[in-house]
Amino acid sequence: MIDDFIVCVVTSSKTIINLQKYCINENFIANRKYFKLALVINGIVDTLPRCVEDVAPDYLWQRPNLGYDLAGFDFLIKKLPLFKYYLLLHDDHWFVDKEWVKKFLELYFEYPDVGVWGNLFPADKFVPTDYEKFVSLFRIGNYMLDKGKYFLQGLAGFYRGEVVRDLLKHVDGIPHVHFNNREFTSIFERMHSLNITNLGYTIGQIPPGYEQYLKHNNW
Repeated sequence: MIDDFIVCVVTSSKTIINLQKYCINENFIANRKYFKLALVINGIVDTLPRCVEDVAPDYLWQRPNLGYDLAGFDFLIKKLPLFKYYLLLHDDHWFVDKEWVKKFLELYFEYPDVGVWGNLFPADKFVPTDYEKFVSLFRIGNYMLDKGKYFLQGLAGFYRGEVVRDLLKHVDGIPHVHFNNREFTSIFERMHSLNITNLGYTIGQIPPGYEQYLKHNNW
């Protein structure tokens, strides 16, 4: 067990079946001995899938189903003690590589200038229709709309502990609202990456490329 490594998974009462279908696959289970596991469920479920029992989370919470996964991640990092390594996953993320823990630790030591490794999405693509209104509202300028700028898809990825520490200390964690609005979520994804870069950290694409290592849903 790597006591300083925590894997944080957010699911919901509506999507919890994804844990068995995607996230908690044989490669996840094969590495379970190397990390601590925190699971938060947005919404209340009476019965947990068998796969959750199989991996025996070290931390398990249920919370109101408000704010989507962003609120769930914020809840987790505020509830947990500080760790050296964090991996944030949605319930439909999964690894085809059995050596994924080793891969992330190698990236951690080989690239000390990168604060977070994830799937990077072009910030100027697929913006919500009311994006300009929200840009003005939150006063973040056009930074995350510029060509060549990228943000972490769904906030997911491998974080240095100091990044999480500084997010908690300087920007109160992960931006979210306590109600469900998809357009706000799209804004806050970009704001989260902006917060990370404003704190002086670099975000990097997990090799070999977008959704080629950290798989998402059926990709």
